[in-house]
Amino acid sequence: MSAPPIDTEEFRRSTAFSRLLRWSLRRTLLPRFDAAKREAYDAQFDDASRNVEITVSGLGRLLNRHAIKSAFILGGLGSWASNYFGAQRDTVDQDRYLVYTEQDVGIPFQPDYDLLYSYIISHIAHVANAMLDSLPLGEVRLFCGCFNALNRMGAEAFHAHPTVMPRLHDHDRLGLRVIQALDRPLNCCPSLHIAYSLLLYNAISSQVMPHCDDPEVLESTRYVTAGMFNSVLYTKQHSILDVAFGMAAAKMVYEETYEAPFHDFSEELAILQRDHPIPYDEAVEIYHQVGQLVEHHGGMAGALGVYLQQAGYQVVAPGDDINGWHFDTRTRKIVRD
Repeated sequence: MSAPPIDTEEFRRSTAFSRLLRWSLRRTLLPRFDAAKREAYDAQFDDASRNVEITVSGLGRLLNRHAIKSAFILGGLGSWASNYFGAQRDTVDQDRYLVYTEQDVGIPFQPDYDLLYSYIISHIAHVANAMLDSLPLGEVRLFCGCFNALNRMGAEAFHAHPTVMPRLHDHDRLGLRVIQALDRPLNCCPSLHIAYSLLLYNAISSQVMPHCDDPEVLESTRYVTAGMFNSVLYTKQHSILDVAFGMAAAKMVYEETYEAPFHDFSEELAILQRDHPIPYDEAVEIYHQVGQLVEHHGGMAGALGVYLQQAGYQVVAPGDDINGWHFDTRTRKIVRD
């Protein structure tokens, strides 16, 4: 089973700028990669390059058309970098919970799902233009404040209860190779990829679309959000537990900001489970449990700590080799795959 191509209007669009940027990237970056895999990387380069092209052009339009409003977008990016990578630096020498379970082992490794995993940044840069076009400054501040709150929530959980995933390196995917080089497998719970995707869909749906006449904005956001679940799990960047806590984190932040119903994609996950060997029913069950824990234990970090302890998750030391190992939820022990 191969990953489907990204099917959004923006991803398919070709401009003179994007073609020029791709030409430049191909000649400057491709020679720097492993020669033994260069043929495979060359075949993937056009699609991988689209993520860079859309991001650069999207941010360029933001700065050109919305100089003042775009400061909130840039501030959000800074908040993410500071909180996420700051937590990685702060916890690099701490013991951490292994959150890869027997259910995650049963999900096949599909490294070609890396394209959508990277696309989230490009998509945010794209739809941010519609958001800034549609909302006044005060609403832009509130919208971006959601993501800043999510960054802080994630960092608090990462600091309080560090987590870790194995890394599978036996692949020839250019995008996933870059991701694995830049992002340590630390502090994956809650999954910010899932939380950002759900938060973006809900905020775009309720706040932007009533003032936007371009249906592609919502259609592409729904597409990316639904596809992100498969992407994070097939690439082994996240576990089922990370996904469930990411869903809960998005719901918490959204409902604290807006008086609007939250769409958690539970129905979409039931459909995905019919076509993919992924136990999404388990993710949804944990997601509902997290909601109950949050009410009684003072937020995401407290809920995560209680859940990990009640389920008996075990910690590993920073120097332990966890590739080929997982936490067995039945025996409550770390065992070989």
